[in-house]
Amino acid sequence: MNGSNPPFQPFFGGGGRAPGHLRDLLETRIASVPADGEIEWVTYYFRDRRLARALIEAAERGVKVTVTIDRHPRIPDANDHVIRMFNRCKSPNLSFRALHHPYLSFRLHAKIYCFSHPEPIALIGSFNPSGDIPEERPEIIKEIGDHLIGFNLLVGLSRAELYQGLKDYARWLNTRSNLWIPHLSIRQSRSIGSDDLRISFLPRLLPHPLFSLLGHLDAQAEIKIAASHLKGWAVDKLLKLAAKGCKIEIVAERTERRVPKASEELLSEAGIKIFRAGQGWAMPMHDKFTLIEWRGQRYSFFGSFNWTTGSMWRNIEIVAMSTNPGLYEALAKRWNELTRNEKGQLLHNTSS
Repeated sequence: MNGSNPPFQPFFGGGGRAPGHLRDLLETRIASVPADGEIEWVTYYFRDRRLARALIEAAERGVKVTVTIDRHPRIPDANDHVIRMFNRCKSPNLSFRALHHPYLSFRLHAKIYCFSHPEPIALIGSFNPSGDIPEERPEIIKEIGDHLIGFNLLVGLSRAELYQGLKDYARWLNTRSNLWIPHLSIRQSRSIGSDDLRISFLPRLLPHPLFSLLGHLDAQAEIKIAASHLKGWAVDKLLKLAAKGCKIEIVAERTERRVPKASEELLSEAGIKIFRAGQGWAMPMHDKFTLIEWRGQRYSFFGSFNWTTGSMWRNIEIVAMSTNPGLYEALAKRWNELTRNEKGQLLHNTSS
């Protein structure tokens, strides 16, 4: 089933990659699925009309296409144009759903892209197609960032149990009528995968896998975090770890809305090194992963989740925990890329 694909394959946007590298990867994958194939697609922002048209054309040529997006993201009308496109499509092969909570600010923040051909693969991570070509609303880009050139991550998973589990989860989300669901459901608390990579869905009845591990760490632990959003309760968690003697380094997005200056100062005062990467909205640092070395073991965490209260308790998110050495090394290489410029110098160190 996996063919020549490695079981875990990271794809990066930004950092010298061509503009639109990840969206082009998704477009190529759509075009590769034949009439008897399947595509499952879950995302938060979806403004890319070319990608929407590619999915509609796939459904019209016989591909079974399931698309589920957030109805009212942080910019409430950002997805409206694409929503209208999908609603106009009459193909019986397209199942489209735009989810929202009727009263509360729950978000469908997960990113899942499953393709049955040429070999089954599911991609998860931080990238959503939030830009458009041509861009007719630059004010949205100035608010959420230009993700065609920003730092982003998708990890391709070709193991049968991961692909099937993510496909089933994406289809289950597509059957929901709104975001009242899955917060306390048994289905939402299930994990999928095997010993070296397990995927969990948030929010859940069981503890968050990353924060469960963090609670056990001691002064021997080294933690590296790439965080596009970091504030509130997450800062307190990190301060407690620093007080234990854990060595912590953070690469944060430059935008203070996502990582406030007050949070940065508290963490820096506790001895935590903080680097600001990217160029704000013009090149956002949207990577979301954590690397932990502790007692001879290496752990990597990645997905759609942020270090915020909403991501922990309200939003539909994905978190993957891996002990795979190759995946750890790939993310560690990305970490070095984020903390250094082309001359090998620190981009910015707020603790110095």
